[in-house]
Amino acid sequence: MRGWRDARCWREVLIRGGITAIMAGVIYFALVPEPLIWLAPVVVSALVVMRWVVRPETLDDLD
Repeated sequence: MRGWRDARCWREVLIRGGITAIMAGVIYFALVPEPLIWLAPVVVSALVVMRWVVRPETLDDLD
């Protein structure tokens, strides 16, 4: 399967974006109440999706 339609892509988005959201929450509530910190999970998730969109299909070959 190609790019963003692959289930592995969305699993990685949830894992990386979720961890980043938890870290952003800790930073926001414990250290610095800066609203821009909430952009970090969005940026990380967008980078993961972009990585999967430009990923060549040849990486899926198990030969």
